[in-house]
Amino acid sequence: MDTENYKRKTIWIITEYYYPDENTTSYLLGLIAEGLTKYHNVNVITSTPGNKDEIKNSVKIYRAKNSSFNKNDLYLRIIKHIICGLFLFLKARKLIKRGDEVFVVTDPATSVFFIRLLKIFIPFKLTFMVHDLFPENLLIINAIKESNLIYKIILGLFHWAYKDADRLFVIGRDMKALIEKKLKTQCPPIFIVPNFADVNIIVPMPREENLIIKNNGLENKFVLLFTGNIGRLQGIQNLMETMLLLKNDNEIHLLMIGDGAYLSMVENFKKDNMLTNITLLHSMERKYSNDFLNAGDIGLVSLINNCSGTAVPSKTYTYMAAGKPILAIMNKNAEISILINETNIGWNVEPDNPEIFAKKLKEIAKLKDEIKLKGENSRKVCCDHYSVEKTVLNILSSLN
Repeated sequence: MDTENYKRKTIWIITEYYYPDENTTSYLLGLIAEGLTKYHNVNVITSTPGNKDEIKNSVKIYRAKNSSFNKNDLYLRIIKHIICGLFLFLKARKLIKRGDEVFVVTDPATSVFFIRLLKIFIPFKLTFMVHDLFPENLLIINAIKESNLIYKIILGLFHWAYKDADRLFVIGRDMKALIEKKLKTQCPPIFIVPNFADVNIIVPMPREENLIIKNNGLENKFVLLFTGNIGRLQGIQNLMETMLLLKNDNEIHLLMIGDGAYLSMVENFKKDNMLTNITLLHSMERKYSNDFLNAGDIGLVSLINNCSGTAVPSKTYTYMAAGKPILAIMNKNAEISILINETNIGWNVEPDNPEIFAKKLKEIAKLKDEIKLKGENSRKVCCDHYSVEKTVLNILSSLN
């Protein structure tokens, strides 16, 4: 692709999370924003607290107010998103100019509606970076019923916002298909811009050198690695019931590193059932990412049933960068399941069936050579297709 003759544009990225926050969204957005500065003038409007209106690696950062509601409480989180979206709207109203390129991340989801509203008054180019599909994800976790009037109103507002965007960025083929089905003939151009990993920072390391494995006595275990959000969409109940079935298996061990709304559920389930085959550690700083991403034999990604198209676990690509084969507990039409079948980087098991899941784990634990091969494939596929450089080029192509 010819990247020498780009006319520099002014790009605004609107997001709840950005530097100095260390979660995955803020980290990946930081790499994208900084990568785009070679070609365009990039600005970020965020509600993440930090130094007011600073410049980091050529990206200008403007900070909106935020709220302090507990994000692990579903209803407080919705209130938090409404307030956060409003503050981002008020900040954007003062800064965005006619003709600018505006990228809106779907976190908070309310930014989709608020920034589309702003476009009525300021004619800019609008792109939604769809990382989660709201409000459909509320149906999946049974937070609301499809027949509910409030749901229908929210769905209509988001339908209105999406159909009048200039383009949509989605993170999976399943998400693209779901949005096309949802918007039909009113669908704007959709570009698949998947998540990625920093393959220069996350690299495979010898198992015997991993201090997390050593310090937790896991040297002789077959370790299933689960990192990141322990939340509502991650199929935690299915995972716990599977480990209960494997309670007397002395080899298979689950290592969970993270936090989230279902953390206390995991702690209580482990205690109530006296499970010694689960080790639970809290989230670690990003500077230790190469250590904790190498603290397992396979990387576990899981979604609840019927979640395809509404979310794609970003942790998948970090496992791949670390050279881990992937075990996906999700529907066969989910993006990660499709990727596994295309590239021979792991295995897929349908959700909500602990017996089949446990049986599959026992089979995989014996496949030492296959684990090694799929892990090598995983690293290669990540380096070839899921790097920040590939992502930046994808975005540049869509702008032209």
